[in-house]
Amino acid sequence: MVNIILDKNVFEEYLQMFVVPESLADAVDRILPGGIRREEVMQDMQKMREALSCGSENATYNAARMILEVVDKEQ
Repeated sequence: MVNIILDKNVFEEYLQMFVVPESLADAVDRILPGGIRREEVMQDMQKMREALSCGSENATYNAARMILEVVDKEQ
């Protein structure tokens, strides 16, 4: 959901048939504290919080609204 809302590859995604432990472990290492993508991911997650909250505490409603907007665009 993060990648869709921010329209960028914040978290690496894998199709089930292509997941191998080594590539998954490498992806996780990159976002853990000390990882090369950690700071970028943390900044993107802050953007995600801001996008969902829109200045309010109603993130659930805002997330649902954004998902519906994406679905409507694809129909």
